[in-house]
Amino acid sequence: MCYLPRVAPKEPSTNLIFFDFETDQTLGEHVVNFAVAQYTDGREKIFRGYSACQEFCKWLFAPLHKNHTVIAHNMKGFDGQFISGWMLE
Repeated sequence: MCYLPRVAPKEPSTNLIFFDFETDQTLGEHVVNFAVAQYTDGREKIFRGYSACQEFCKWLFAPLHKNHTVIAHNMKGFDGQFISGWMLE
């Protein structure tokens, strides 16, 4: 029989950032024109205009957020595509 010692659970992280992008597609492709991010304590950071994605990514990847976990509602299917594009530029 296998025995595993009991391990105390870790404290939940409060270093979380939730975000969402909104886009405009009047020119035939999705272009981010609004980004909002929120920390677990309720503080928000808002980016407006067609440079919203670039400004958001510069803010997000700053040393201040080194140990944060970032969550988006649709990271794999939508929001993450814009971040990947920014990283590849």
